[in-house]
Amino acid sequence: HLPLTIFHNNFYDSFMDYFNVNHHAFSNDKYTVWKSVYPPLTFIIAKIVTPEHCDNLSGLILRKCGLFSYFIFFIPLYISSVYLTYRFNLKFIKTLSFINKFALIFIIAFSLPMFYLLERGNYLLIAYIFILFFLLKNESIIMKNFFLAIACNIKPYLIVLNLFDFVKKDYKKFTIGLFFPILIFIISFVILNDENAINFIKNIFLFGGSEINKDAFNFTTSFESHFKFIKYIYDI
Repeated sequence: HLPLTIFHNNFYDSFMDYFNVNHHAFSNDKYTVWKSVYPPLTFIIAKIVTPEHCDNLSGLILRKCGLFSYFIFFIPLYISSVYLTYRFNLKFIKTLSFINKFALIFIIAFSLPMFYLLERGNYLLIAYIFILFFLLKNESIIMKNFFLAIACNIKPYLIVLNLFDFVKKDYKKFTIGLFFPILIFIISFVILNDENAINFIKNIFLFGGSEINKDAFNFTTSFESHFKFIKYIYDI
C-alpha cells in the first residue's frame, strides 16, 4: 500500500531511497547514527550494485555518479515484478482475451504503487519479487520458505506471513519458516562484518513510534513537482 502522502516535494529527491541506502552501506554508523531498519542483506546488495568508483560518496553525489547503474539494476526488477504480478493474477482469472491481458499488464505496470517503488528506488521492490515467488511456488515447502526468507531479510515485517502456519497449527512449516530467515540473517551478518548490525532490531521498534519518524511523512513526493509543471504548462 502507499503512504498517506505519496510523493516528495523535492524533484531532486528522486531515487534517493536507493542512493541513501547505497551510501550508508559503506558507512560504519548506519545502525547507530542513521539508525537503519534494513537488515544486513540489503546493505550487501547495495554494495554489490554500487559502482566501485562511486562508493563512499554522499547520497546526492552518489546519484550523479551511479544513476546509470540504478537503471541497469532497477528496470529489470521493475519489469520482472510486473510480469510476476501478472502471473499471480492469472491464478484467479482463468480466461482472458488478448486485449484484457494487455490491459491487465498495463494497469499493473503504470499503477501508482509500482511507480512509487520505481521513483523512490526502494529496495522493497526486491522483497516484493520474492514474495511473488513465494506465492507462485506451490511445489516445494523449502523453496517457498527460502523465497520468504529473502523477502524478510529485505523488509523484516514480512515475517508475519509465517504466522499463518502457526495459526493453522502447522508447526513444521512454522519452524522451517523461522529457520531460513534466521539462517540468512546470520550469514549476511557475518558477510557484512558490522558488529552494530544487530541494532536493526532495536531500531525497528524506535522507528515505530518515536523521534526517528515523527517528521517522516510531512512531505509529498517528487512526482508533485512533475504535476506542478504540467499544471503550469496547461494552466489547469
